[in-house]
Amino acid sequence: IGMMTAGVAHDLNAPLMVLQSSVELLSEFRADDEELRGYLNRMLRALKLCRSITMNLLGYARQDFTLAACDIHEILDSVLLLFESTLTLAGIRVERSWAEGLPHVRASAPHLQRLILNLLSNARAAMKVEGGTIVLKTRFVDPDGKGASQRVEMIVEDSGPGIPPQIMAKLFTRFATTKAPGEGTGLGLSLCREIALKQGGDFTVENKPGGGARCVLTLSVA
Repeated sequence: IGMMTAGVAHDLNAPLMVLQSSVELLSEFRADDEELRGYLNRMLRALKLCRSITMNLLGYARQDFTLAACDIHEILDSVLLLFESTLTLAGIRVERSWAEGLPHVRASAPHLQRLILNLLSNARAAMKVEGGTIVLKTRFVDPDGKGASQRVEMIVEDSGPGIPPQIMAKLFTRFATTKAPGEGTGLGLSLCREIALKQGGDFTVENKPGGGARCVLTLSVA
């Protein structure tokens, strides 16, 4: 599987480079059109993220996670910059509740982007009929009050129908999914948990008492 993943990532990288170069050229030729330039800049950010993901897949096949101090709010904002317009078109509102003075976390920023993008995509799929609300929260956790086990939590909540009990029982089993054939692989949440664990963190999912799902990513303070 690692060899196959690396091969796919390598083959995807070349056409992504062509697309990125083409968008950069278009931006130069149409620099006077502000509206078009806004769309092209969004495309460029998305292409750079795709290239980053393919490079991460190569590293993932080698079990290569480079951890560094990251600002979780900057990472969340960068993903929302790409995906929030898609959520808006689907009738989904995003609410932010950022903790003030939050310390940096020890993590791999590209892998966090991938994890967050996957959670937002899942929430969108859960609320695809009538739209809804996604609430993003961050908070600082210091259980013993002495700084020995300080953590940062990122919470993603949606107002969808929640996760059925039969799926909840095998949530992190690969290929377990509530989506119709062709719409999902069932790999997303299992990979989210693997990404969290490889960064020394944790990842949990539960149904909220009032309906909808809640995902909690816990990471160590840098």
